[in-house]
This record gives sequence, structure tokens and C-alpha cells, in this order.
Amino acid sequence: MWGHRILSIVLSWQLLIACTTTTSQTSTIGGTPFPAGSEQPSVNSGFDPKQDGFSFQNYGEADVTNLTNADMLRMFGDVVCSNTQPDCALIPAAQIWMEEINRAMQTGHCEGMAVLSQYFYYGVLKPQLFGGTSVASLDLTKNLPLQREIAYWWATQATYPTRGHHTNADANTAIELLREGLYKDAKITQLYTIGMYTIDHTDGHTVTPIGLRTIDPTHVVIQIYDNNIPDTTQEIIVDTAENSWKYTPSNGDNSVLYYGTATSKSLDITATSPRLEKQFCNFCPGNPITKGFENLTTILFSSTSTKLTTISTQMSAYFVDLKGNRTGVVLGQVYNEIPNAQVDFLRGSDNQWSQLGMPMISIPVGVVGSIRVTGAANKPINVTAFGAGNVVSVQNLSVDEKTASDIRLDQAKGTAAVASATDTRPNLIVGYSDGQKNVRMTVQSVHIPKGDKVTVAADRENDNVAILTSQPQQVDVHVTVGHTDPAKPPRDLQQTQPTDDQRLAPISEGMAPAPVVDDRNPPREEQRTPQAGDNQAPNGTPQPNDNPPQGTPATERNGQQQTPNANPLLGVTPLPNGNNQRPTPPDNGNSQRPTPPTNGDGNNPRPTPSANGDGNNPRPTPPTNGDGNNPRPTPPANGKPYP
Repeated sequence: MWGHRILSIVLSWQLLIACTTTTSQTSTIGGTPFPAGSEQPSVNSGFDPKQDGFSFQNYGEADVTNLTNADMLRMFGDVVCSNTQPDCALIPAAQIWMEEINRAMQTGHCEGMAVLSQYFYYGVLKPQLFGGTSVASLDLTKNLPLQREIAYWWATQATYPTRGHHTNADANTAIELLREGLYKDAKITQLYTIGMYTIDHTDGHTVTPIGLRTIDPTHVVIQIYDNNIPDTTQEIIVDTAENSWKYTPSNGDNSVLYYGTATSKSLDITATSPRLEKQFCNFCPGNPITKGFENLTTILFSSTSTKLTTISTQMSAYFVDLKGNRTGVVLGQVYNEIPNAQVDFLRGSDNQWSQLGMPMISIPVGVVGSIRVTGAANKPINVTAFGAGNVVSVQNLSVDEKTASDIRLDQAKGTAAVASATDTRPNLIVGYSDGQKNVRMTVQSVHIPKGDKVTVAADRENDNVAILTSQPQQVDVHVTVGHTDPAKPPRDLQQTQPTDDQRLAPISEGMAPAPVVDDRNPPREEQRTPQAGDNQAPNGTPQPNDNPPQGTPATERNGQQQTPNANPLLGVTPLPNGNNQRPTPPDNGNSQRPTPPTNGDGNNPRPTPSANGDGNNPRPTPPTNGDGNNPRPTPPANGKPYP
């Protein structure tokens, strides 16, 4: 059976205009309008954008250094390293993860700037470590420590536990949560950053809240430092009676760029303190902190090119199971029809692959299916699957605007297959680490004519890769093998291989490119009260939630699931066909979710509520390296910035 066992991937999905932030579709907090006439007091943290904000504005693709191997070691610990002497050499999965994250930052660094300015103001870090007497005096040019620090905090939006403390909130609830931390002596555990989006979620931005100003009994202003507009205090206006908000940056553009209602899910807040903890490496082998996250397969999409401006408004990037249920973006609409699946977004420039940006979808392990992708013809894309020490990636794949390429990735088995909708020459990468060795194999620029297929599979016994294409050819393969035992010499081999291994045929059986058809109603709003235990792993760590993105209910289409014969050699269950056909619904035409059994025996029951939260407004767990009041990261012994 072809299944995925990918622990966590960062599916780069949506970078904002000159800015990037994760729109994780986690639990939505519902608020109620303030009673008429109950004027709320104004508060201010004292943060002055002229002194406490950066003098340079948010930047995207620039001459800067983002994450390095040393930053990965700092973020996750030595679990990301194949060895740490003399420096950290990253395992293949960690190396590709870092490459994808750095690529995502090319369209903006607003998340990192919003977080770091807050840390400077509350004394978690000092600007003197980065060459300035104040934040405003810091220069980004040739300042590698500062560039890397901004990139470091940007990247935490894509990792746990930070992702688990990211919450959609209506404006009134956001005000009440923000109010607790808008004081000079606030605790780190009381601080948040704000993500805001246009009503259609095609644009977004991350900013730093610095105060609340009351206009009248039904209007409150959230004062912010907007890193797109240095030196000024900007204002988000909230109508507390209507529970709506709007933001018009005072930079000469008088149009309302950002707006939201009580149900639009276009405003979110992310707790600041979880970023200070060591982040979970979901893609590392044998890492005990990943327990509780092994039930998801996550797929990361990114754009190979950030320079081109032609985009596809009908972009699709989604996973479809054997029943035809889809999770991801279908013709520009966000869907989540697979129970307990989730859709996240890393937002940024609207010319990054598509207006929606770059998606990150997570599918429960055991759900069998295929990945379908469309987009602008001149925007090559990457699709990557990560797991516990394993990675499989299709990179630099050209796509079509209307006809989807069909992709199957199984990082656990080390297999990848593509049925291409265009004439393309992608690279296919298979990597794995098992505690004894670290292997990365790249099939370079394999030619796939329009409508043809390519399949690769790892040969772990010989640390090589088998290849099958529709039209046999010779391709270059680069293999690197590193051993944890220093007595065993590393291997770095460039070789030419044939692509006629017929043993791989069952992996791509039934695959074919096909037009994407939007044959269901668009996602609808669904009001849902958060339940106790939402987003909680067994150990109390916030988990990816089961709330569908943008209010989309997770539904199942009735119909019989087709069960093709499995290949005993490869253990692969091919999909019934490659043309994205839906099963025929019953005669009554109903398409309702079957009633789940009460015994919770496998139909994705809601997790048992944890004892440490009531599900209404859970607070982040204070980092373990502090006393819970104002924790600080462990400073380097030499007093210099982190390596």
C-alpha cells in the first residue's frame, strides 16, 4: 500500500508582499463585542518605532545571509547534525529543510523583524551584540549576525512548539489578549505578534503591537510598529460593536489593504515565548521530542524562482485521496475534505508562484493518495516530503496552468513518481539518515516529455537509486554517503545511469496528468466553538488542530473506495487512475460525513482533552530555561551573538 509517513514538513505556502508569516489554521478564538458604552482604557508599552524599531524597512531577496548550519544547530540541537566536529554537518533532511526555508525568506522577513524588535525592547536580546547602541542604529548591510538573527526568528513560525501557539482571533478577542502584554514590564509569556490578511487571504503581513488607544466606547485602535514603514506608529482600527477591523498603512496609499470581520479569520496572533524554546525537529531520525507528531504526513511546496512576476490565479496544490477528497488549494480555493488534515501557509510576495503563495499541507498517516499541482508555466516549483530522517523531493518542476502534474512521494520508502503535464527537466532527490550513515542521491535534470512519467526508488542496501522513465535515457546521478563512524570514509560519486528499471512500474501505475475540475461548492464558513484539548498532544504540547482552514468542514464523499492490487515487491498500492475522477455518489445524491463511532476506533476521533487547558484560551507553556516570568535564551559564553 502506497502510504506516507512524513512527520512534518514545512510546506512553504504563502509569503506576504515583502513579508512572510505562517497562517496556521489552528483553533479560532471567538469573542463578543464589548457592551455599548463600556469604554476600554488606553494602554501603551512605551515602544517607540523611531528608537525601538529598525531604521531599515522589511526586505526580501537581497544580499543577505539567512539560516546557516550553526543556526540549525542552535534551533534544534545536534539532532540535525551528522556530526558536530569541527562544525555541524547537516543530515540530508535538515539540509533541504534549511534550503526551502531560506528560499521562502526571499520574499520578505517581516516575521523575523517583528519578533526580534520585540525581544530587543523587552531585554531578551541586546542590540549591542549586533553592533549598535540602539535598535534604530543597527545597520543591516554586511551585518551577518543581524541578518541571521532576523532569519532565525522568521523560521520559528514553521516549527513546533511555535506553530502550536498561533491562533486565529476576532478583533475583540485579540484586543483582550494583547492588552495583558502592552506594558513596559510585561512578561514574555504575555507577548504576541499580529498577523493580518486581506479578506480573501491573498495578501498578509506581520507586525508588532505596541499599544491600545481608545477613540470612543465602540472604537479602539491597536497601535503597531509596521516594519514595512520605519519610524512611524501605525494603527489598526477596531469597531468593537461590529467586531470588525481595518488597517490602512499611512504610506501614501489610502486604500484599505487589510480588513476583517468576526468570522473572516483574517487576523491572528502568535505567542512570543514559545519561540525561545528549543524547537522540535520533526524531520530528524530517532528524535524523542517528535512523539505525538508522527501521525501526520506533511508536504512542502515552494517556488524555485522568485524573480518572475507572471502568476497563475488558478493555482492548485493539493492532496487527493482514493475517495476524491482533497486537502490544499484547488483553483485558488482552500479545501480541507480529509478528516484531521490541515493546511498552513507561509505568506509572502504575491508574485511567488501564485497569489496564494506556498502551501504546507499535512495528511494523517495511512491516507493513500496523490499530489496534484498546477501553476504559471514559467514558475518551476519544488514539492518535498520530510519524515523521521527521510526526505524525498521533486525540484525545478515546470507546471501547467490548467492541467495538473500528478506526483506521488513516499519518504519512508524513498520513492518518488511524477506524471508531468509539461515538458520538463526536474531534479529528483532521495535522502535518508539512520544513525549510521547519511545518504543523499540526486537524479539530475531527468527529461520528462509532456504526458510522460519518471519514477525513482532508493536502493538502501547499495546506497544507490533505481530509475524508470517512459522513454529510456541516460541520466546523471550524484550520490553522497557520510558515515557517523569516522573510520569509514565518505563517498561522493557522480555517475551515469540508465532509466529502464521495470521493477518500479507499479509505483506509477495509473498516474497521468489531468485537468483540475472544481466540482464541489467553495468552502463555507462554519462557526465552531473551540473544545477542551484542541491542539494538544498527549504530553500537553500544542498539536496541529483538526479545524478545517477558513471554516471549511472536513467532509467525506460517499462512494466505494477502490482497492487496487498491491505489488508484493514494492508494497505499493497504485491509485485507481490518474485523471482525478470522483467516485459515483449514491442515488440519493447525499454527500454527508458518516456518523463516527462512539468508541473512537479509527475514524479520527477528537483527542482527549488535556488537563492543562480548558480549550478556550490556552496560554503557552513558559520555556524551560527560565522561571516563567521573563525567560532569556542561554547567552553564548563569549558574549557575542549566536554563531
